[in-house]
Amino acid sequence: MRPYFNSHQGVYSGNQPCFYRKEDVDGVSTLERGSEVIFKELVENLLDSKKRKACFQKFSLGGQEGWRQIELEIYGVEYSQRTKLFPKTMEILSRIDGLATAYFSHLSPKTRIPAHAGECDAYYRVHLGLKIPAMLPGCGIEVAGQRKSWQEGKCIVFNDIYFHTAWNDTDEERIVLIVDILRPEFRDEKIWVDSGVRATLYYARLYGIFWPVVELLPRAVTRLGRPLFHAIAYAWHLARSRLKTDD
Repeated sequence: MRPYFNSHQGVYSGNQPCFYRKEDVDGVSTLERGSEVIFKELVENLLDSKKRKACFQKFSLGGQEGWRQIELEIYGVEYSQRTKLFPKTMEILSRIDGLATAYFSHLSPKTRIPAHAGECDAYYRVHLGLKIPAMLPGCGIEVAGQRKSWQEGKCIVFNDIYFHTAWNDTDEERIVLIVDILRPEFRDEKIWVDSGVRATLYYARLYGIFWPVVELLPRAVTRLGRPLFHAIAYAWHLARSRLKTDD
C-alpha cells in the first residue's frame, strides 16, 4: 500500500477511517500525560511580550483571520527560532516515534474554519485539547460529517485527508496542540512521505497563484509538476538529515 497524496484537494477514496481509537495510536498517552506541562510552557511564552511576538512571527502566503498557529515542526522541518522557546514541550514530543508535525492552533472567539482536506492519508492527525471553552455545539470539530468535542488534557485522533472543519462560537479562545504521527507501516519511508506532503503543499499554493498559466499548459506538462517538486523536496530533506547525522 502506498500513501495517498491529495494533490487536487478532491474527495478521498481510500480506505482509512475518519476517526481512530486513540488507544490504538502510540504517542497519544505521552501527549495526554504531558498536557499540563505543555500548556504551562505555552502560557509562560504568551505572557512574555517578546516571546509572544516570536511565537507568532512568520511569513505566510495566506491564512484566515482569527486562526493562528505557533509552528514547531511541519512535516519534518523544525523551526528552531520557535522550538527553543518550548524545550519542555519538545522533550515530550521527542518521545513520540514517527512525529512529523507539531503546532499550537489558536481559534479566536466567534470563528469558524472553512471545510478543507489534508494532503496525505499516511498520518494520524492528533488534537490535544489545551484550552477548550465549551463542548458541542458551541465549540467542536467535524470530520466527514461526524462531530466531536475537544476536552482539556485529552486527544482526538483522525485522518485529515477527509474534509473537516472546526468552530468556536464562544467568547473565549480555543487552543489545541496539533500533532501528525506517521502511521507505523510508513515509518521506514518517513523522509519520502514528509517531502511528498510538502511538495503537494507547494504545488497547490503555486497553482492557486498561477492557475491561469497552468491551465493553458498541456496536461502532460502540468502532471509532471508535483513529482518534480517531490523529487526536489526529497533531495533537500535527505541532505538536511545527513547534515544532522554528521553533526
